[in-house]
Order: sequence, then structure tokens, then C-alpha cells
Amino acid sequence: MKKITFLLITNLALSSLIINGQVIDTLVDNGGYNLHFSIIAGKGIPILFETGYMDNTKIWDGIIQPIADITGAPVITYDRQGFGKSTIDSKRKGIEDEIKGLETALIKLGYSEEIMLVSHSLGGFYNFIYANRNPLKVKGIVFIDASMACIFPDDMLDKMGLNPYQLEMIKTMKKLPSLPASIPVTDIISEQNIMRDNRWKTCHDEFVSEAPNRKGIFAFKTSHYIFRDNSRLVIDAIISLYADIQKSKVKSAILEKAYAYELASANEDYRELIEYQHSYEDLIAWGKSLFQNSDLTKALKVMELTANLYSDKPESINNLAEAYLKIGNKKLAAENYKRDLELDPDNKNTIKILNQISKTIELSDSLQSVYAGKYELNRMPISIMKENNKLILHFNNTQSAMYFISDFDFFIAEYRDEFKILHGSDGEINGLLFRGMKAMKVKY
Repeated sequence: MKKITFLLITNLALSSLIINGQVIDTLVDNGGYNLHFSIIAGKGIPILFETGYMDNTKIWDGIIQPIADITGAPVITYDRQGFGKSTIDSKRKGIEDEIKGLETALIKLGYSEEIMLVSHSLGGFYNFIYANRNPLKVKGIVFIDASMACIFPDDMLDKMGLNPYQLEMIKTMKKLPSLPASIPVTDIISEQNIMRDNRWKTCHDEFVSEAPNRKGIFAFKTSHYIFRDNSRLVIDAIISLYADIQKSKVKSAILEKAYAYELASANEDYRELIEYQHSYEDLIAWGKSLFQNSDLTKALKVMELTANLYSDKPESINNLAEAYLKIGNKKLAAENYKRDLELDPDNKNTIKILNQISKTIELSDSLQSVYAGKYELNRMPISIMKENNKLILHFNNTQSAMYFISDFDFFIAEYRDEFKILHGSDGEINGLLFRGMKAMKVKY
């Protein structure tokens, strides 16, 4: 009885404070620990935002206000245990306990009925569990480059360098049933993650194909943080799904506001675009984008231009140095890393790579020929090709020159550790250590 009375008093107190659009910043005592919530008050089905790994409520600042203004809904963001202003539950055993704690906190805040979910990255796991536990309450989900269990194959889990918390979380996710097909989902994935790992796209494609009310969106030219790179796309996707789960009269009102927002936003975005074009930030982003798409010749030209125009910017010099390293020009890479170090003497990463470059050796032609060939890491093809007396590592639609510091150990521009050519007791080459995981050499 005391518990019911406490919840009733809490809800009445909160409801008396809630004025549409008012921002409520509060800590909820969850019995031994606190969860921090930031809520834009509103009416109707609330929208709960779930952050990615290591992020807090501030990550959503660029998109939640227009969503609240257009939908009129309560927009809820919170810090998971141990992040932001939230403390840790000493009794917590895993991700399912975190979701139970979230459910309790939402009830205390007065949100115990219908809800829409939005999640980024690792937050996708939390949305999966919440939806499986509350299939009738969850009216829709928007995934933003969300993690899914199928991205982590069973035979790779122990080789991925995951900490115990991450490992427990993934194993828990793999035991879950599929997301209820009744829940409409908009699944947005970034181009960058697709370029880096084909498993990401395959996994999301399969998820979308499992139910007719799931829609996949490819976010062109975006990083993992899609809502930063293309905020209008994410805002539109969330508002569109939110409108779809409303009755026709409410839906029409929301869409009318959305159209007005689009007109104003398009004009403002164009103004910002004109200011952004050919700026330092634009050139940096352009060069990186070209490299991610393996357009190395153009990328190098853009980075050389940026380094010349902004020779006082360490980032521009560092990017150029890494570009030279990637294409196999060790001399120019070292020269530019030294320029970078002059501008930023305390840059430990630059000091480390210069030290690694100084230790590189020239690999014999015979060893190059032996190492060249096709390898496979959990169905992901990897190849080593001999080009202009250099070995080039090809993987996930990218390529990078290999630099050896012994006859077996090497590094590449993107990753500086955990690479090694592997051989059996008979001396025959049988694979390579690829970022801590073993890729087997394909034999014909």
C-alpha cells in the first residue's frame, strides 16, 4: 500500500509541473541507485531515446526539440547506469536487469502505457529487450545504425576482445526471440558502417525482410552518428513513424507541422551549406569520404590541398600523412608526421607511428610472393596482393599498404597493432592474425 501511495504522490507531483514543452531534468530514485532523465513535456504517446555505448543524454540535443515541437509528444532521454548523472546499481546482473530498472523508473515518472522507442548503436540491444518484454506497449521503433545480435557470429565472440559486460550482453541478445513482427520499425543504417563491415548491412537487410511493416533506410554519406551528419533524415523518419501510429486526425496535424518545419529547415540548411562549402571542415570531410570509398587518387589531391591551405592545422597534416602511409609512400608519410609533431608535440599517436615507421624493414621478394593470396575471416574475404614491389591488404572495400617490422609482424595505416602472418609447425603459411582474430589462408 505504501508503494502505491508513493507512486501516486510522485505522479501527481510530476503532472502538476508538466507544461507542454517544458524541460524536466530529474533524478529517479530506483532503490539503491539513481537514473537521470531529461524530459521535454508533452501529451500523447511518449518517445523514449536510448543512447549508444558511452554516450549520455546530451548526444540527442541536435534533434529532440524539433521532434517535440512537431509531435507534441513527451520526449524522454536518460543516462544509463554509470553514465552522465546516473549512478550504478550494485545489484545489477546484466542488461535485462537494466531494462527492469528502466521500466520501474518510467512507471514512477508516469509513463506506464504506450511508448515509441528510438535507439542508436548499442542502444538497439536495449530496445530489443524492452520491446520483447512489452510487445503491446511498444507502438514503433526507429533504429539508428543500431547493434543487432546477428552482427556478432558465435564463432567470433571469443576472438573479438570484448569485455565481460559486452560479452554477457551479446550472449543475452542471442537468446532472445525475434522482435515482435507486430511492431512497425524504421531501420536506418549508415554508409560508413556498410563500407567497413559487410556483416552490418547483411544483418540489417535480413532483419528488415522478416516483417512487412519494417522499412530500411540507407543514410547516404553518413558516419555512425547519422543524426549528426543528416539530422533532417533522422527527424523526418521519427516524425513519420510517430504520425503513422496515430489516429487520422492527429496524424494530419502532425504532418502539417512537419511540412512547415521542412520548408523552414530546407532554407536554413541551404544557408549553412553555402557557408560550409569549401571550408576547412568541408575539405577534411571530403578527403575522408573519398578515402572511405577507396578513391585514393582524388582523396590524396584533396588532402594535399587541405594541408597546403591550412598548414597550421595539425589534423590536416596528420590526415595527409596517414594518406601517404595508406598508399605505401613511407617517406612522405614520415615527413608529414614530423610536420604534425611540430604543431602538436604531445601527440602520442604521432610519436608512436613515427617510431613504428623507423622500425620497418624491406620484405624479400620471395616472402612477398608467399604471403600474397586469399584469406577468409568468418566468410569475410581478405586478400594480400603484390603491387609495385609492395604488399597491399584488401578488406571490406578498402585497401592499405602493409609495413613489416619483422618477417611476420606488420601494421597498416588504419590499424597499428595485432597483425601477423601465421605459419604452422612445418613453416607453411596458414593464415594471418587480423586485429586479434585469425583469418585462414584459402588453399586451392
